Amino acid sequence: MRVSGVSKEPNSKVNTGTVKFGSHGAFAVILALLRPWFLLLGSARTMMNPEKAFKRLPAFTTERLLVRPLRRTDARAMFAIKSDLRVTEPYGTEPQKSLRETKRWVEQRLADNRRHDSMMWAISPRGEGDAIGSCCFWHFDFGSKSAEVGYELDPSHWHRGLTTEALTPVLAYGFDGLGLHRIEAALLPRMGLPINSFSNWASSTRGRSASVSSSGAASSTSTTTACSKES
Repeated sequence: MRVSGVSKEPNSKVNTGTVKFGSHGAFAVILALLRPWFLLLGSARTMMNPEKAFKRLPAFTTERLLVRPLRRTDARAMFAIKSDLRVTEPYGTEPQKSLRETKRWVEQRLADNRRHDSMMWAISPRGEGDAIGSCCFWHFDFGSKSAEVGYELDPSHWHRGLTTEALTPVLAYGFDGLGLHRIEAALLPRMGLPINSFSNWASSTRGRSASVSSSGAASSTSTTTACSKES
């Protein structure tokens, strides 16, 4: 199964309607003609600026977690996660076999950020340095203002609500900070983010809605959902 994410409908739709002439007819006509341009300018201000957005990623503090930009010193902790078949199997990838391989993976993710291909955060307990997971935005489409969110978590921390807790500020940043209109996610219930959790997050957050659909061959590991921010 695949999961499709949350979306925001573009607010640049223009409905000029019918122009009615009155005592201020000429002024009304001018306003009607200029209105689409005002709306487009307003929409342009909400577009993400890749240079600025990728240069310095924000960190987020929640009740139990610190979600911060990935760094090279996270390689050892990430190896413990990415060498576990329970983590990699849902994505259809092999477990990493050495710390050197994970170090290369970290370097690739940092390079992806410099190329504006992805944003990667490490997830760690508040007050502790070691990462217990990661999350990211990738598959950016700047034209449609959309991206996909990915995540992974150490199995010893599954089913404690930590995935939802970590992704809540990240998704909010995607919509409100980056100006995304749509975020997609591959929901992996075994890691503690079931479909209803993603939908509930969207419906409980002002101005957002979510829809969930399944496609392709039957699978117990993932589903596709779509989350949108309404204009």
